[in-house]
Amino acid sequence: MIRNPSPDFSLLDQALLRCSDGYCLYDDGGKLYSSSFSFGDFYPKLKNRIKPGYAYAEFVRDLLELKAIQNLKPVDDVDLWVVEHLAQIDEHKRTYVHHLEDGRYMQFQSTRLSNGYWFFAATDITGSVLQRESVEASKKKFESFAQISSDWFWELDKDLQYAYFSTHNAPLGELGKRKLIGVSRIDHVNESALDNPQCREHNAALAERREVDVVLTWKSTEDADSHVHVQILASPQYDTRGNFTGFLGCAKNVTTEYGLKKQLEFQAAHDELTGLINRRAFSNYLNASLKTRSAQSVLEKSVGELHRTLIFFDLDQFKMINDSAGHLAGDQLLIEVTETFKKVFTNPDDIIARLGGDEFAILSSSDEKRALEQAEELIGHIGEYRFQWDERKFSIGASAGIVLLDHSSSDESVLLSKADAACYSAKMAGRNQAHLYCAQSAFESNQHDELGKLELINESLLHDRFSLYLQPIVATKDTGEIKKFEVLLRLWDADGEMVPPGVVIPVAEKYDRMQHVDLRVVEHSIIAISKFREVGEPVALSVNLSGNTLSNESSLNRIARLVEEHEVEPGTLCFEVTETAAIKSIEKACRFVERLKQLGCQFSLDDFGSGLSSFSYLRSLQVDYLKIDGCFVSNIIEDKPNRAIVTSFNTLAQELGMKTVAEYVENDEIANLLTELEIDYLQGFGVGKPQCMNEWLEFYAGKQKLTGTEKI
Repeated sequence: MIRNPSPDFSLLDQALLRCSDGYCLYDDGGKLYSSSFSFGDFYPKLKNRIKPGYAYAEFVRDLLELKAIQNLKPVDDVDLWVVEHLAQIDEHKRTYVHHLEDGRYMQFQSTRLSNGYWFFAATDITGSVLQRESVEASKKKFESFAQISSDWFWELDKDLQYAYFSTHNAPLGELGKRKLIGVSRIDHVNESALDNPQCREHNAALAERREVDVVLTWKSTEDADSHVHVQILASPQYDTRGNFTGFLGCAKNVTTEYGLKKQLEFQAAHDELTGLINRRAFSNYLNASLKTRSAQSVLEKSVGELHRTLIFFDLDQFKMINDSAGHLAGDQLLIEVTETFKKVFTNPDDIIARLGGDEFAILSSSDEKRALEQAEELIGHIGEYRFQWDERKFSIGASAGIVLLDHSSSDESVLLSKADAACYSAKMAGRNQAHLYCAQSAFESNQHDELGKLELINESLLHDRFSLYLQPIVATKDTGEIKKFEVLLRLWDADGEMVPPGVVIPVAEKYDRMQHVDLRVVEHSIIAISKFREVGEPVALSVNLSGNTLSNESSLNRIARLVEEHEVEPGTLCFEVTETAAIKSIEKACRFVERLKQLGCQFSLDDFGSGLSSFSYLRSLQVDYLKIDGCFVSNIIEDKPNRAIVTSFNTLAQELGMKTVAEYVENDEIANLLTELEIDYLQGFGVGKPQCMNEWLEFYAGKQKLTGTEKI
């Protein structure tokens, strides 16, 4: 740096200390007195000219001519401009920016010294300029995106007041007109949206600085009777120090989607033909009423008795009209009968449902006496009604069963069964009448017994009171494989008497409990496999599955999870299915078999030969074992045709790569003959009787010895 001792440099020295990027000093005549070495690097095209004595006017003229600064504006009279520019610089600083050729931004601060010299200090501000430009570009990009988007956006400050709001696409008329900047978001929503749980959740989430995901509802400004539904998403924002700075949010008009969702929900809960509640939705209402009854037992002293009555209706002669006049006539009849139901049951709290076919149910808010009167009134109207179709007139009737929901009512299926039983008694008594449920009624004794079995099943499921027995499946050849057993289900009544499976299983299937029973048996069987392995005697267990389970996706997923969670060894778990169960839904059955076989499980087709379609489904199901139905085995010694059938089944199985199991092997003579026929496995009392699973475990653990099992 060149210094002239004559000027007063006290102010200059202070400026130089603050300047880290470059400087230049002009004398009172406007000529360059001195400059930093870096000053010439700012302007490469003028570097050789920047020397002491270089006039400021020449410097400006050269900058313009050579276009050495990107942001320098044209000047008509350079000399006049320089005089005016220098004259504007007094003892107060002036600031301007040069955008250099290499892209840098240099900020110059100019100062007039006491001796009349002009001092220019340069600072590189490229970083801050580029950052500011980036922020501006992002802001413009965001605003452009907001303009073309179907959504609209908003930003709140730390006080939850609007700092930004894009109104171009807002469907709510007032939003586009009001000035929302500075307005509280919560106040605005409280003023504009309908007060409901979603609105309150929105406000709570903002106040608690949580994520927001709700659908708010506004009254439409275009139609007073309609609403606008808006999905709101928002996230709290924090600075680098963790301080809350506000919310960023967006909104979308989902009125159309909301309407479609409501329409789908309606269709899922209502009968398409009559518009009444369907069986599934009615079941939900009935279960909700049962819960209310349970809670009311504590409160009824203060709130009074709450009546709920279930009425089950079955139309008489409906099938005759369907068969003689066609299904279109039957559909029209159901539509017209529905209007009769609505005329009798006018209480808004009464739930009318079509359960399917010609069966209807009402969850009435009346007591038994009033419900009976209403049922009889409806039956009277239906009896007087004449249905006309193609110039023909038909008469129909109806029967009804009524049951009160009391504090002992706990199961929806039991209630429906009771109402169905009462309706059955009304039909048996001559039809066109209504009966109250009575457990002692002679007409209902069978139904009452059935309900008792259902309650036994429910209690067994609730308290895990099932007993599992194992019956050996014995190999005819010593192959060294692990022992096989079939898992058999046993239930015990309150008197300790065993209830035959043939009595319990039909009830479980009728009232949709069989898949729950199956899952419980599968779970216990998988656990038992692990326990047998722990006592040093690995076994393979065969578990029977019902048709309901075989065609149920959730049951499949549950069983697959159990197999994976307990790490069942491949081949130790076999599922037995019957042809009857499989053909309920052959596609679902095949998918069920395929998925569990991928996990290592095996399958057996039970009672093979008893159905009419066994051969047609055999290849589709891809099972590992054929269990030959006992009707062909039990008399195989005397019956030569049965012997030939068993032989052909065995040959077929070998051709398909399957093994055979013969059931109902009752003695040694049958066992020996089946062995000669090269049947692979035998099962029956002649080779091993069923014993409780725990007894088998104790036996193999060496704690006690079973009798009658020497053949095992």
